[in-house]
Formats: sequence, structure tokens, C-alpha cells
Amino acid sequence: MRCFLIGFRWLIPIVLAIVTSSSTVSAQDAKVPEGQADLDAATALKLNASSMADLERVIELAESALEKGLNEQNEFFAKSLLTATLLQHGSRFAQPLLNPRERAQQPAMLKKYALQDLYKILKYDESSPEAYLLIARLEGVNVAPRDKETALKKGIDAADKAIALLGEDKPQLSKALLLRAGYETGNPEKRLELLEQAIAADDSNADAWRLRGKTRLLQGEMLSATGELDKAKEVRSQAVEDFLKLLEANPNDADALQSAAELLGRLGE
Repeated sequence: MRCFLIGFRWLIPIVLAIVTSSSTVSAQDAKVPEGQADLDAATALKLNASSMADLERVIELAESALEKGLNEQNEFFAKSLLTATLLQHGSRFAQPLLNPRERAQQPAMLKKYALQDLYKILKYDESSPEAYLLIARLEGVNVAPRDKETALKKGIDAADKAIALLGEDKPQLSKALLLRAGYETGNPEKRLELLEQAIAADDSNADAWRLRGKTRLLQGEMLSATGELDKAKEVRSQAVEDFLKLLEANPNDADALQSAAELLGRLGE
């Protein structure tokens, strides 16, 4: 799944920067800001940027423009261009880590570079839900044992901030809630609460239904082990409903079919 790819959103700051550049910086201006030439170069390069080297050069030019100085309006557009390019650059590093079909080479290095880009975005824009979402995903993968506690804290913080910023974007909010639920490995009640919210935000989020089913399955095992057999049966029945919901959407979902069949066998149905 490549939900973290940004599509053509990066074009918006470029188009705006071109308009602003031509309309606000003209021959009649008393003084052209020192950073304007670098912003113009970054804008022109971004229109046809395809390689990582191209993106890195755009980032370098946009940062240089901001450091040298721009007028207020073009400073805003330079930051927009910079953060959009950083997100695109970081997403390319992150892609092999987050796509199960790809085998990442040097995963620790990819994660390091992706997170460097994403945290740099937040220096310029602390209200970027895309950056927080991708940070929340990355902090939970390829975690060294010595970094587990720090990564957990950073991942939860990023997911919480994404949730706070995505109030009206229900599909993305659902994804953020799912990510947040994934960090509650030792608290099934809290995880289920978050998954309820994720499904309420977007009931087509199959991953939320799947994780809720698996969480209920685990919860049923725990209840059974402590002798709470009636409660365990109730929770397992709820897990079956989750897996059947997945099969309604995709009858060929082998994982959901197997899980539902095993649970129904245990329930004697």
C-alpha cells in the first residue's frame, strides 16, 4: 500500500510560486530579495524533477533562498515548496520499508534518511498531517531493541498529532487511528477503543476490521486462559463478525476466511 505517496500535491506550491514570483518581483520593485534567484531556480527544477538528486537540489535551493531572504509572500511559497519536496523525497526512502512486496536493502539507513526529511518538514510546518502519519508508520518498523522505548514514544506522539489535525478528513483520520492502535500492543482494551473510532471514521478501512478481529481473538484467548469462558465466547463471536465483514467486502480474503473458520470451529458452530 502506498498511501503515503503524495501524488501531485507538490505541484500546488510550484504553481503558486511561479505566479507570485512573476507578480510580486518585477523590474519596478525597489529591490529584489537576495534569495529570489534560488527560489526561481528551485521552482523551475521542481517542475521536471524526477531523480532523488533532482529533489535534493530543489531542497538545497529552497533552503538557500530562505536563508538568504525573501519577501513575506515568497517566503511562504518557498516553505511550501520545500516541505512538499521533503515529503516526496522522504516517501521514496520510506517506500521499501512500508511496502510488503519490496525487500528493503539497508533498512536502517532508509529509515534514518526518511525520518530526517520528515522531521525537517516539522521545522517549517508543524501542522503537516502527512508528515506525522509517515513518521508514525516509520517509527514502528525496523526498531532496534535499544531504541524501542524512544521509537514507541515518538510513534505515539506523531499518531496523536495526526489525529488532532485530521478531524474532517475521515479516511485519513481512520488510518491515523489505526496506526495509533497498533502501538497499544499491551493494552487490548485501549487498542479496541481506538479501532472502534477508526471504523466509525471510515467503515471501509479493511485493516481496521482485521486488526480488531485479531485483537478480539487474542483477547478471547486471554479470557479463556483465566477461566472466563462465557466472556471468551462472547469476544470470539465478535471477532467472527469482524472477519465476516472482511469477507463481505472481499470473498477471496484468505486470512479472514481462515480466521473465521477456526473461530467458528472453536465456538461449535
